[in-house]
Amino acid sequence: MKIFTFSILLAFFCGQLFAADNVTNSKIEMQGVGLKSVLPNGFKHPRLGTFLIDDTGTTGITVIAAQITKDYADRFRESQKYSFPNPPELFSNGKLQGQLYKRSRDGTIGNWDGVWLSVTKSNMQLDVIVSNQGPKEKSSEIFKRTQLFLDNLEWDESKLDSETAFGARLAIPGMVPVKKVIGASTYNKSGEIGDFTPNMLINALPFPRALNVTEFTKLCTDSLSRVFEGKKHDGPHTTTKGSISVCDGWGPDGRGNTRYVAVANLQTGNVMNVIGYIPLPMNTLNTSQIRDAILDLKLLR
Repeated sequence: MKIFTFSILLAFFCGQLFAADNVTNSKIEMQGVGLKSVLPNGFKHPRLGTFLIDDTGTTGITVIAAQITKDYADRFRESQKYSFPNPPELFSNGKLQGQLYKRSRDGTIGNWDGVWLSVTKSNMQLDVIVSNQGPKEKSSEIFKRTQLFLDNLEWDESKLDSETAFGARLAIPGMVPVKKVIGASTYNKSGEIGDFTPNMLINALPFPRALNVTEFTKLCTDSLSRVFEGKKHDGPHTTTKGSISVCDGWGPDGRGNTRYVAVANLQTGNVMNVIGYIPLPMNTLNTSQIRDAILDLKLLR
């Protein structure tokens, strides 16, 4: 869960963000999440991902949900303690009850302010993270504005579907979607939470327009550098098919397995990154098949 949560947060802190179209208060329903609320002024829901982004490009509302397992709970607590170390407040809006965590960029890791609402229903968990990496002096106004989203939040935990929530479907040979994990779109061999061999984690990044060639290349090379940390790897390789461009690379993880990394740039104005793990015994899956699956993805909204 630490890697999963970090990857969701990374979507907002991976580089320069771009301005989104202004949107006034309106009802919003996130299909595949079972979530309904009111969209705060200036926020939009991109075509890919389970997040909202504001018109400055520096504030986001990220939605994560999952079936709770022991491994998930342990990793979640570790991630939350790392990014939101202060004790929570009790939260209730008349429909949901939970715990509300707050953090400041002062004295904590990361140059951003945020709130994190965590709600548990049955054996399911919903997390809503509001983050501002813009000017600190604007955080108070931003959190007052986004409080509207929390105050009107409703959640039907029976409606989780990872691909519908993410907004895209991929056909990766030998893998199926993990339906009960919402946020990043996750694929593995069994479709069960906690099955890490093999797996693909797909994140939508908050760029409300397609990147130009220079931006796309830089994002790809930076992603490869972060994952492989100067170690030998193959790539970057860039392939374009129709309206999608993929830049990818891969290399050994030190134990004979393969680590795969990709960035996809869609002309619809969406960007996503992919981090995958292919174990040594799985010789029926190769990196070109993963790339083809990304190039042939089906948009669902």
